[in-house]
Amino acid sequence: MFSTVRLIRESLWHYRRMHLAVALGVAAGTAVLTGALLVGDSVQASLRSLTLDRLGNIEEALITNSFFREQLAEETQALLQKDHPDAQVIPLMLLRGTVERPGTSAEETTHRAGQIAILGIDDNFFSLGSFTPAESSASAEDEESEEENPLLPAAGEIMLNEAVASELHAEVGDEVLVRLPQMSQIPEESALGKRDDLVETRRLTVSQIVKNEGLGRFGLFPTQRLPRNVYVNLRDLQRSLDLYERRERAGRINALLTDVSITPPTGATPAEEKAILQPTLADYEITLEKTDKDYFLASSKKLLLPNALPSALREIFPTEDRQPVITYLANTIRIGEKEVPYSTVTGIDFQQKPPLGPFENQEGEPLSKLGPDEIVLNTWAAEQLEAKIGDTVEIVYFSPETTHGETEEQTASFKLVGIVPIEGAAADKQLTPEFPGITDQLSIGEWDPPFPFEEDRVRQVDEDYWDEYQATPKAFISLEAGQKLWASRFGDLTSIRLRPKNDEQSVEEITTTLEADLDPAALGFQWQPLKARQLAASSGATPFGVLFLSFSFFLIAAAVMLVALLFRLGVDQRAKEVGIYEATGWALKQIRRTLIGEGLIVAAVGSALGVGIGIGYAALMIWALTSPDLWLAAIQTPFLQLAITPSSLIIGYLAGLLISLVVIFTSVRRLGKVNVRSLLGGQIDSASELTTKPARFSWWLGVACFLGAILLLPLGFFLTEMAQAGVFFGSGAFILTACLAYLWNRLRSGAMGNLATSQGGMLQLAARNSARNPWRSVLTMGLVASATFLIVAISAFHLDPSLQGPQLDSGNGGFRLVGQSDLPILTDLNSYDTSEGQLDLALTKAQSEELSGTKVYSFRVEPGDDSSCLNLYQTNQPRILGVTERFIERGGFAWAGSAAETPRATKNPWLLLDQELPQSDTEHQVIPAVLDAATATYGLKIGIGDHLTVQDSFGRPLDLQVVGLLSNSLLQGDMLISEKDFLRYFPNRSGYQFFLLETPAKKMKIVSSILEDRLGEQGLDLQPASQRLAEFLAVQNTYLKTFQSLGGLGLLLGTFGLATVQLRNVFERRGELALLRATGFRRSRLATMVLSENFLLLLGGLVIGLLAALVAILPHLLRGAANLPIEMTGATLLLVVVVGMLAGLGAVRKTLSTPLLPALRSE
Repeated sequence: MFSTVRLIRESLWHYRRMHLAVALGVAAGTAVLTGALLVGDSVQASLRSLTLDRLGNIEEALITNSFFREQLAEETQALLQKDHPDAQVIPLMLLRGTVERPGTSAEETTHRAGQIAILGIDDNFFSLGSFTPAESSASAEDEESEEENPLLPAAGEIMLNEAVASELHAEVGDEVLVRLPQMSQIPEESALGKRDDLVETRRLTVSQIVKNEGLGRFGLFPTQRLPRNVYVNLRDLQRSLDLYERRERAGRINALLTDVSITPPTGATPAEEKAILQPTLADYEITLEKTDKDYFLASSKKLLLPNALPSALREIFPTEDRQPVITYLANTIRIGEKEVPYSTVTGIDFQQKPPLGPFENQEGEPLSKLGPDEIVLNTWAAEQLEAKIGDTVEIVYFSPETTHGETEEQTASFKLVGIVPIEGAAADKQLTPEFPGITDQLSIGEWDPPFPFEEDRVRQVDEDYWDEYQATPKAFISLEAGQKLWASRFGDLTSIRLRPKNDEQSVEEITTTLEADLDPAALGFQWQPLKARQLAASSGATPFGVLFLSFSFFLIAAAVMLVALLFRLGVDQRAKEVGIYEATGWALKQIRRTLIGEGLIVAAVGSALGVGIGIGYAALMIWALTSPDLWLAAIQTPFLQLAITPSSLIIGYLAGLLISLVVIFTSVRRLGKVNVRSLLGGQIDSASELTTKPARFSWWLGVACFLGAILLLPLGFFLTEMAQAGVFFGSGAFILTACLAYLWNRLRSGAMGNLATSQGGMLQLAARNSARNPWRSVLTMGLVASATFLIVAISAFHLDPSLQGPQLDSGNGGFRLVGQSDLPILTDLNSYDTSEGQLDLALTKAQSEELSGTKVYSFRVEPGDDSSCLNLYQTNQPRILGVTERFIERGGFAWAGSAAETPRATKNPWLLLDQELPQSDTEHQVIPAVLDAATATYGLKIGIGDHLTVQDSFGRPLDLQVVGLLSNSLLQGDMLISEKDFLRYFPNRSGYQFFLLETPAKKMKIVSSILEDRLGEQGLDLQPASQRLAEFLAVQNTYLKTFQSLGGLGLLLGTFGLATVQLRNVFERRGELALLRATGFRRSRLATMVLSENFLLLLGGLVIGLLAALVAILPHLLRGAANLPIEMTGATLLLVVVVGMLAGLGAVRKTLSTPLLPALRSE
């Protein structure tokens, strides 16, 4: 045992140069493996660190679509402190808006920043994390010793993060205009909702600029991109939006933040939610009161009751004690030529038992429940209309929902079946809900309604009725009829009247029971585990470790090949030594064990060295990823930091060692196939593998591949873009295989020399020499050809959308402009050529003419995660767009696939969004959805037919079933559903916030300028569709550039393998070369011959690879869609030739330095 160990030690030193070369090859492969794993770890660690930094101590958040009492923060904190004594709950106002810095002179440009998160904060917010001032005002520094939080903006001040300050070119002391949404309790798209003056503009002074770190980078959604945040004083913001109650010395907010984790991983049950969150009816904007007619009345400040309230009341009051009501404003009540303007009409089912009834006619008889086509008038209305029983009564009213902010009148006809005196149950003005601007006015003439109002129709008798009865209904129809006419996606009841169980029952008692029964989540109050979700998302949408292993494939392959060639060369050089061992009685197993032992030590040292180099390789990759001139487009923001994890170092070391051992064992194993005589003669491989018979298999393989390429080429022109790319790529691979099979056949048959001309004697000799070992030569050329093929072919997938104009079936869908707004836009942007549209958009006639030829397609938006390739986080709650019927009928965009089963849907897969899908076995609703293939594959990990579960506006699970995938589209990152499904499940989202525009090319700039100017208050931002596509494709192009760069390095390393092959050839032919020298061949001539052999193998691989690549990129060249990086690709291939030739000089040196006599003896 001692002798074997000593032999290994001595051999390691004696062959140290060869072992050093092998160790460096092992180190190269291990370094790439380890570095790729460390890049993956660094991305995940950086994403995790980014999450922890921007959220600070924040664990969970509660964000609603409406405003609730600020006191809920204190009440919830008290609940949490029962189990978490140090728990904090911080009040917050979170809005979206636009910030603008006006130019201080005529020459200075006004700068505007959209998509701004406006945070109303108080002192408590600072306990959740840290701010790092980048620049602060002198007043703040002076007050630092006096105030607890000098960074807190005072009234009239604003704090910007660096991202916003940079975009605005703002400094401390500058004045900026902040445009906020003017909150309305009644939805804007309700006919009674406010549609004008929806934006509040405030002029504020910049007091601080904070760095994009800590809470200066706070964000609700997982993304590595810099958020645009501004911070204002909470109390000041509440006052400006009229959300501050002086009497209570508190205001209303729409968000809570807490520093404790309270939501279980599987989600909280309703009981668990109520234990940690107990909103009051006031938070839900529900009012419960006892009226002067001795019944309880449940109503809402939002005009319509939330759907959860009737369900909860059913648990408290039996059917006979509940009386649902829907009251609406009729523009006209008409019988024949007689009419009454602006009257309230109530849909109600009459009851007999007081205090909810009875409704009695003029004879004192109680009226029974009305039929769906029946109506009852009060005596005043009947008198004005000269009505009699049996008359047809028409009611003219606005549709309960507006279309693009425009009201539409409808008419319904009823048969008059009764007339009631204005007394008792019929004289109840509380049947009509409170409506600011109408019910709180002293006369009809003072109304300030949001709908078209013709004041000249109002008569004195109408004013007299208002003076005496206010908004008391003038007509009654059945509840069924009322809901049929006036129910909307916002609700179907305006109030519920409740009969007391007894005289002792109080409002407080009912309120307590009701608040306990209501599910906060169903009313939009639900804690979201913000930090847990973002940490889970930090695992990353793209596995960068695997990605860089793929990018480094040829680099690793070249390193493995180099190790194999170097070690085999070392074994070949020691053939005599091995022969002597066998001749003196050493067992083959013992010899193999000795050589493998040497290899193990060399591989262990090389792998250890590779781990160290791998750390440097990872650092280099991260530097490239954060460099704007290299690969920054792949990650958008330079946030990456190197993270060195022991697990990756160990895995990299063991993987490098294992691969090396496999290669070494394979090289040593073949010794058993060589006899002792050959070994003593210094020969392990046979001198030549030439045969006069061509290999039949290679011949048939080449023919089959060539025919396959010929058949696939014409087929590819009739397929979709993605399928076409696959077909032509396959054709290129067939051509490559066919060429290599042809060369293998020629080499084995000894016909290689015929490929050279008679005038090129040296080249002909070099060609014949390459046939000495056909397998080795073809393997070498195959490596170079494959690398060249992939590097050049992949370069064709560099896409430049600016090269392609708008096409209906392309990634731009035929659109030139794409836009987003901070606030919803209610106006129809296609109405610019109408007088109403010009008025709504404040357009001049000239501007209207400039917009001619422009078509705008609007989309509703439910905010969510950015699921595009621009976001490295793994998301599962994407932004959802509601697609209008007009867009669906138009169609367009390139499709990667769909679930279409009919010719019509196959031609226009958007029609699949209108279909009704079978519901799942769960209680989840299932609706169809479309998204981009890149988003589906890399962002959400789903495909056609798969489901993605999201939450609707009521906190209920909603399954989106994928029915179509777009290809390389500007809609990447979004889930698209039909507008009707959007309104059903996200009813609280009014207006449109995403837009696609068709417009003539020459009008793009002027159209953008006009619309951005006219809709500046809503924060509309338009950009060329090609620019948006370029942002998405920049990631793909950067990945391809990375692959090319690393593939090029692999190809360069492969050229050293080529040199090693030549060294091995020279070693095998040392006797032959010595004989040539002895017979008069000059050294320079022999050097030329060896270099020519090297050049032929190198050039052959490059030519074959280029030929195959040209076939693969043919469709891109014909369409002109490819953006081939010719300079980079050409430089890489030229460098390969130069380095390959320089590496070949090593073989030349070996040829010229071999001693003549020993070489002749071996011959």
